[in-house]
Amino acid sequence: MMNSQEKQLRVRHYRRLDARSDRKELVTEVVTIGSETGLFLEKMEEKKMTRACFLTIDMRGKVQGQCKRYILDDRVFHLDNISYAIYRKGLADDNGVYTLATYEAIVNGEHTYRMMRKKKDTFVPTAPGEDESSQARPRESGPSRVEVSGGEFSRTGVLYSPPIIPFGYHKRRGEERLQYVTAIKMNTGGMMHDASTRDISVSGVLIGVKGFFDFEYGEVVEVDFTLLQDEDEAEGVELTGLKYVVNHIERKATECLLGLRIMEESHTEAFEAYILGLIERYRRKYKLDVEDEFWTAAAWIYERAYTENLIPLPFFVSQDDEGRLQTQTVIVADGNQPLQDFFKDQGGLDDYSPLGLPHRLQYLQEHGELIMALYHVDGDKGAGLYSATSNEFESTDDWYRFLRYALGRKDYRVLKMAVSSIPLKMPNAEKVEGIMESMMECCEEDAKDLLSQISLLSFSAQLIDITVQMKTLLEIRGDSTRVEDMSGIQVWTKNVRCHVVDGSVSKTLSEEDAALFPELIHFGRIYARTEHRYVAEIGVDIKVDGNKITTVTKDLSVRGLCAVLPRDVSLKADSEVSVGLPKLQKMCPNASLSDIPYRLVKVVAGRENRLMLERVRGNHLNDELDKFFIDLIDRNKKKLKVDREDINSTANIRLHESIVVDNLAGVPFFIARDDQGKAVMQWVAISDKPSSLGEFFRSEDGRYDLRWITEARVVVDLFGSVIAMRGSSSSNSQRKTHDGVEMYFYKTQGAEEGGAEIHAASALEFLEDGEKERFISKAIASGDYLFVKLMVTYTMDLDPTELSHVLDPLRTYSRHKVFKLQGQLRSLLGCGEMFDISGEILLTYGKETSGDAV
Repeated sequence: MMNSQEKQLRVRHYRRLDARSDRKELVTEVVTIGSETGLFLEKMEEKKMTRACFLTIDMRGKVQGQCKRYILDDRVFHLDNISYAIYRKGLADDNGVYTLATYEAIVNGEHTYRMMRKKKDTFVPTAPGEDESSQARPRESGPSRVEVSGGEFSRTGVLYSPPIIPFGYHKRRGEERLQYVTAIKMNTGGMMHDASTRDISVSGVLIGVKGFFDFEYGEVVEVDFTLLQDEDEAEGVELTGLKYVVNHIERKATECLLGLRIMEESHTEAFEAYILGLIERYRRKYKLDVEDEFWTAAAWIYERAYTENLIPLPFFVSQDDEGRLQTQTVIVADGNQPLQDFFKDQGGLDDYSPLGLPHRLQYLQEHGELIMALYHVDGDKGAGLYSATSNEFESTDDWYRFLRYALGRKDYRVLKMAVSSIPLKMPNAEKVEGIMESMMECCEEDAKDLLSQISLLSFSAQLIDITVQMKTLLEIRGDSTRVEDMSGIQVWTKNVRCHVVDGSVSKTLSEEDAALFPELIHFGRIYARTEHRYVAEIGVDIKVDGNKITTVTKDLSVRGLCAVLPRDVSLKADSEVSVGLPKLQKMCPNASLSDIPYRLVKVVAGRENRLMLERVRGNHLNDELDKFFIDLIDRNKKKLKVDREDINSTANIRLHESIVVDNLAGVPFFIARDDQGKAVMQWVAISDKPSSLGEFFRSEDGRYDLRWITEARVVVDLFGSVIAMRGSSSSNSQRKTHDGVEMYFYKTQGAEEGGAEIHAASALEFLEDGEKERFISKAIASGDYLFVKLMVTYTMDLDPTELSHVLDPLRTYSRHKVFKLQGQLRSLLGCGEMFDISGEILLTYGKETSGDAV
């Protein structure tokens, strides 16, 4: 217990009676504030108060207000309005963590009867104009405080630079690097420098040069490995006067790091053999540089976490030899389920026709973005999905008239079609080769067809939900357009354009031109087969909960089979079923084939529902059954075809995933809990081929200044949304849509010559009327601005088999790095993306632009 009396602390604690005694006595000591002991005790108290608290609070009978029952963090609280407000403020101050400081602020708050009585007994009048100090709370553990500048709207928040993960990274180093330090001499233009290596490989070396020098990219230098030349192994190898080219420069406080690549004239066979021998001799004594393997594994893992939980709806547009554009592929994932569901008709069939109209694709290719309003009409007459885009109206008033009409319907959305990249950026050749390897081995012709199909892609785009922003636009406009008067307004449904008033058709496109049925690719878990499956139809009896289903197999392997499901049966993954093979049992009476236990891996829904089954291991007949199926397949191998469906599907999905992460329109980020349970921005992803949105935050030295999105209120709001969405998903399979957090940025010339200063604010921090409008107006006036929306969703666990396969190469070099990645994955809760909504904000608070007529 600690009480402050003027400049002293009274500390009560237990002390041993003597050094060897187990008995203790309670003593009271007086410690001077400001002394080493006093500072130590204050630091310990502050650390204690910022720890996570697991105590519940019941304020019934302790406060004046009426208490309500709250379920907070899976615990029951009874709080009045003041206590609940203190709880919410504590979460905001501590990045979403319920701490002991918040607990103390509630139970010992001035609103409690106990503190009211105490204050009444010890009341001391204050001088006029003197404020009573509010209850003190230990604060400021963690990063330093930085001002989030916005002129008159300046706020103060705890900011930190989130680590950046390079999407698209894949084995950029073609050879091993050894972290080996040795003295060298470097000659640059006749000037000799003493330097030392940091790592070394056959093709290059990383060196450190003490001092400040002006080196240039592409500069040729000569390197002498003076100490290595004296080694016995270097006999007959020339290690002096080797020519290198500077391809990387990094200036530190006291030295300069240079990345050098050896020139072909110095890269001799003798030199290569010597360096390879050096790496082999010292690989156990020194560390191999594992950064390449680490970033390859980390990028793959977080690319999967992003693509399997995509918030926008990406689609790919191809262009034929005649220049005709066509929507070729639409990407669906667990994260964009709300958008998927919107594009289904009342019969549950997909309708992506609004994305395939040729004039819309042409406008999108030329202008980069397009706003589209859609609504559903149910019933027997005129049922379907109706849409119109801003460029399909002769005037802005007509567009807003339709927009009000669409937002007045029962089921509607306003979506932004935003181009990710023109022309399309492709993954590096080595990555593509790795993705296509299994497909090339299985069927080279199918692999070539897929690559040919990919080569036709012209650009990628994505759908972003901006319904909230467009509602705000209409509210601010406040015009009195009569929604009832819809004369002259036309909309599209599938390949038909019709009038809203009477439904009369004004234009019809052929189904081929309208691209009504693009290919759907579902990002997500892939059932990785560890053995070949062979196409074979064999009669089977499947016993489920006492019921027998007689059906046939689609394919067969040693340890699994795929069977047709002739009728709807309620089955869950991992449930066990019993399978009998009556026909094979008659052919092989000595084999036990009438009651084989299988585990249901998954049910594949479609025109023909299928059961994916894997034989349960641990059965005493497993060896006998393995031998039987191996013999069966071997005897009929010439008649059986290998089922290539999974192999082809996996390659197709992985290839499109790689293209998506290389053509980002936004900036992905990942939300996690840190070691203390606080919400943090774990990673921000920047593609190897960065988007224009990401480039806004890039400074002249090539670094990204993204600390602005780590502002506490923003992170806590995103974190809270993830927790709420995850909680609702446990009771409902439908994912919720996150409205998003808006942030506003603009640049001004900094104090340093040539440097730009970023000013930032979020919609969460504007408290007064007109404050937001003034900040946005100031941003627009600066001429260099960016307005974004941060949307988030929760993440699903990655497939453990694939995860282990990716981590295996890294595990051979560094188990520590593997543990680090696994720990980060365990703390990962959600992923999100920052989208550019500058055009929509500009329409709302700035100047309007009218759409072009089709």
